[in-house]
Amino acid sequence: MKVSKYINKLALINIVKKKQRTLLSLIAISLSVAIIFTSLTLFTNVFSLTKIPNKETTGEYHYILNSNEGEPLTRHQTTYDYDLNTYSTYQEQALALHQLTPLEEESPLPIIIEAGTLPNANDEIVLPNQLGLKVGDTLSLDLIETNTASNGIYQVDSNVFNQSSSKTATYKVVGVYEATELFAQLTASAAPVYVMDNNTSTNRNVIIRDDQVQRADSLTMISEIFHTDTQEIQMNNSAISYDTVKNYLKDTTTLLVMFAAIVLIAVMMSVISLKNVFIITDKDRRKEFGLLKSIGATPKDINHLLKIELSALGLLGAFLGIVFGILVSYFVLKMFIKQLALPFDWSMIMNPYTLISSFLIGFGLMLILGHHSYSRYIHSSAIDDLKDVAYNYDPPRQRQSYMSKSFSWKMFLIYNGRLKKQTRNIFQSFALLILTTVIFFAVFLSNFSYKNETASVNYDFSIENSIPMNTATPINLEIYDELYQAIDDRELIPESMDIKRQVLGPYIQYPVDAINQDNFKTYKSNARVSYVENTDENGIMYGQIQTATLLLDHHQLDKLKPYVVAGSLDDLDNGGMVVVLRKGSKVAEGLFDQLKVGDRLYMTESLETLYENVAAIALVDEGAEGLYCDYDEYPRIVAMSSDYGIKYQQYFTVKEAAKIVLSNKATVTKATLAIDNAISDSGAKDTYTYDNVLLRAQENKVVSFMIESLLYPLFFLLFVISVLNINNVLVGNVHLKRGDISIMKSVGMTSYQLYKLFVFEYLEGYINASALVTAIFIPICILESKLKLSAAFQLGQNILLTLIVSIMIFDILLVAVLVLISLNNIRRVQAIENMKDVV
Repeated sequence: MKVSKYINKLALINIVKKKQRTLLSLIAISLSVAIIFTSLTLFTNVFSLTKIPNKETTGEYHYILNSNEGEPLTRHQTTYDYDLNTYSTYQEQALALHQLTPLEEESPLPIIIEAGTLPNANDEIVLPNQLGLKVGDTLSLDLIETNTASNGIYQVDSNVFNQSSSKTATYKVVGVYEATELFAQLTASAAPVYVMDNNTSTNRNVIIRDDQVQRADSLTMISEIFHTDTQEIQMNNSAISYDTVKNYLKDTTTLLVMFAAIVLIAVMMSVISLKNVFIITDKDRRKEFGLLKSIGATPKDINHLLKIELSALGLLGAFLGIVFGILVSYFVLKMFIKQLALPFDWSMIMNPYTLISSFLIGFGLMLILGHHSYSRYIHSSAIDDLKDVAYNYDPPRQRQSYMSKSFSWKMFLIYNGRLKKQTRNIFQSFALLILTTVIFFAVFLSNFSYKNETASVNYDFSIENSIPMNTATPINLEIYDELYQAIDDRELIPESMDIKRQVLGPYIQYPVDAINQDNFKTYKSNARVSYVENTDENGIMYGQIQTATLLLDHHQLDKLKPYVVAGSLDDLDNGGMVVVLRKGSKVAEGLFDQLKVGDRLYMTESLETLYENVAAIALVDEGAEGLYCDYDEYPRIVAMSSDYGIKYQQYFTVKEAAKIVLSNKATVTKATLAIDNAISDSGAKDTYTYDNVLLRAQENKVVSFMIESLLYPLFFLLFVISVLNINNVLVGNVHLKRGDISIMKSVGMTSYQLYKLFVFEYLEGYINASALVTAIFIPICILESKLKLSAAFQLGQNILLTLIVSIMIFDILLVAVLVLISLNNIRRVQAIENMKDVV
């Protein structure tokens, strides 16, 4: 009988009949290909979104609009493009004369200057490159002047070019530009040419680059500033998507490396899963080949059988994996790009390179690993293949150390290492599971902290002056005049506003006679600074009491007036202090019940020149609201008028900070605009910063959601593969040693002792895998922390917690369940099984 005639049919029968082997192989390949395909798809899409756009086609601006009203914020880099209402034609090309006015050196342009510069004189001009002119050429244009031709952003009524010219002008070409894609679309009716013109135009196009374009209020903020409907604002989506992702994730290197790591882990898991399938079926396979050889099959026939069977499984597994990967990629990408306000396109998923690469990896793994595992049986003899050998053990270790009297332990030391391939499989499976879990929990904990970093913040905005070390920092009182005006104009509607200008450095000295000695004992028992007494030049004894020193503006002083119990606040601009004490407190009101208006308070321990007299005493109830200052933070305060106390900046540093809580969170855009204008109009943008907590919290949630939507589905698939892989490895381990288990039971070894034997083996693999992963993970965290690649990814933020949760809790519980399931198979093995002579 010629066996080669039936090889193809036999291969297909094997695939159908050997269900367990086929199913395990297909699961291993398809899941791995799904992860590989999804990871590569996300990698290519994130990379394409974050790669630097081609400036010559997209430009660096985000928005173009037409508006003659409004001025940009400090976060906006802006260029004005004025339509001069003057038109002409050149070689049948319609032209519109414009003037570019960049507000800053780095302001974006809607065009790319290929050669030359922008015009600096009235007889200079910059032309589009399609006119074919060069820098240095001379151009004469017949000009048509009209105020009715312009219609929207760069739109020109074509009828204007039928009118007669009013004058002729000659220009020298000083620059040639190429239009960006969006600009070219908008200027299709007439190509702009740029000149210098001293006349004021009333038709202003605005080109904006928003440094905070990722914020949800980016478009609406521009709409409010320039009084333009959002539908009328043209968006440069390529630049917006790049800068949005860049601003959100800071640097996507960590994310892209994560995708690459997931692909690598998936490939390694697939390798181990397939190797385990081949190891488990090794004995059956060998006997199959032996039977075929005994009836005349040649090595060529065996090789052909393997190739057909492995190729069919590889093709089917890779195809199923890609179908599953497409479904996963679709849902993941839809969630991701929704946050970027970009349209979904199937080309994002159906990338031919990704499809082919994933397919070839899955197919290649099946074919190469399978052929490698069984290649030694292609040329072996039929007699060798049909021998009833349970397993070809590796040589035992030469030296053994018996540190325990346990029989199971001694057996483990003798037995361990003889099945080196399977031992290595167990170790590798554990290592990949632990590595996956450690990375997942590192991302999860870092992401959780990032998402909730504003959870404990009890305000919506904060404004601070920059404080260089050891330098008196000037404060700008005009900012708060602007903010109070915004409150009056209902542009800023705070529920509360806490403004503190704290003078850092004074040690307030009080007359000892003004201190209540009974309550002084209570103060002293809780004081954080030592109590010091000194005598001034008048022989009056003074004691140092811990007190905050503040500067209050006129609005704060007006709000404080109802609480004044002695003296007056009316003349604080000329000097003096108001002592603000917490009403009813033993260490505040009770401590200074003898203090009087006119008493002198020194600001240094030396009791020399720096002093002020008490002009007023105020008692403020705890929890008092609407004072523009939270007095609850300090029980004892001495305050001066800001206009007067500002002189102390030459001696001390003044830290100024304001915290604002909005009465309605929906007004955040309007409030942001008011605060930004206050800082800009007061000229303090170089020394003051403000934090929009509401928008930062929103950004953090968006970033966290992006990371979750991109990575968590992949981690879930990795966990599924890991669990299936380890389960197959553990069950296969028992299957491989079934004959040995039967022998050990036949000589009196109990199931409990066998359990311990296997547990020792698994513990060794788990401990070694944990040590390896820890040795890999810690340097990666240190490197990532040093490079500071991303704001959202801080893998080393919780190294200890990550390792504890992953290795000592989650993974060990998961592995314990799988081990218990596999050990249950030991109980089913009977001692008599080894006596059966069954092929």
